This record gives sequence, structure tokens and C-alpha cells, in this order.
Amino acid sequence: MHDCCEAVGAARTHSRRAFVRSVALGGGVALLFGPRAFAEGADILLLTCVDYRLEHQVLDYMDSMGLTEKYYHLALAGASLAALTNQRPAWGETFWEHLAFTLGDGKTEGQGIKKVMVLDHRNCAAYRKFLGPEVERDRDTELGVHTLYLRRLRSKVHEKHPRLEVALGLMNLNGKVEDIT
Repeated sequence: MHDCCEAVGAARTHSRRAFVRSVALGGGVALLFGPRAFAEGADILLLTCVDYRLEHQVLDYMDSMGLTEKYYHLALAGASLAALTNQRPAWGETFWEHLAFTLGDGKTEGQGIKKVMVLDHRNCAAYRKFLGPEVERDRDTELGVHTLYLRRLRSKVHEKHPRLEVALGLMNLNGKVEDIT
């Protein structure tokens, strides 16, 4: 390997480590100072998949909705499926614990989120892994499966928190979002 290639690889490794440290530190600070520590005025908890291919599209979508720096972002593999699957119960627990955290303690008026947004995406590896490759047999089947899980999650959120608004969407790999009603 060339010296220049080794340097680039070392820089990437350092960058990833620094990123992971900053995320861990940020989570710790948020736990210490409460849900308003980073996003003063955040009214939304956004749940998306961890898929790296859509990081920029998610940010662009939220910005286009006028929601820049107005939401908390939780990423779990499979998004709605992660919150509901029995195959990885800790993932669902993580979602519900983060939802409770972002709701706040209710002692301060205006504290806590008022809306949950869930963005699944097409061509999701978690959906294929847990439900099988047939979930992507065709676009209509894929839409139907995601719609089913998104609606189930909305129902579960409403059971526990009837006043929370829940918005659902399915993102294409190009960043376009189909609203799910």
C-alpha cells in the first residue's frame, strides 16, 4: 500500500472514532441536562433507519420541511420494524425509552415533543433480514409491507400517548418521500 493510501485510511479511522466518541458524549450530556439540552424548541422525534445511503437525503428532507434543528433524530435498523420486532426486543425498548425521554417530565409547559415522525425507506436490509426477500418482490408489495408496520407503530404510539401526532413516510433511495396515511 502507498504511504498516501495508508494516511487516508488512518484519517478515516480517526474520523470514525471521533464521531462515535462525540455521539456517545452527546448522549451523556443529553441525559445529564434533559431533553432540551441540544434542541431548544424541538417538538419532534424523528425515527429513521441507520442506512448510511440516506443520511443526506433525510437531512435534506427535514430541512425542506422547515424543520432544521427542530427535531431529535433516532436511527434504528428498519425504523418502524425495529420498534416492533420481537426478533430484537431491545431495539423496541430503545425506541420507547427515547420517546419517553423526549416527551420530558411534563412539569414545564412547552417541554417535550408533540409529534413523532417515522421514515422507513425502500430497499431496507433490516426488512429483508427479518421478513424475507419477498418483501421487495415488487414496489406495491414493498409499499404494503412498510405501510403495515408504519401504521402498527402509529397505533402503538397512540395507545400509549394519545395526544401525540404521528406522521409516517416511506423514502425512496433518491430522497423522495411518500406520505403514508
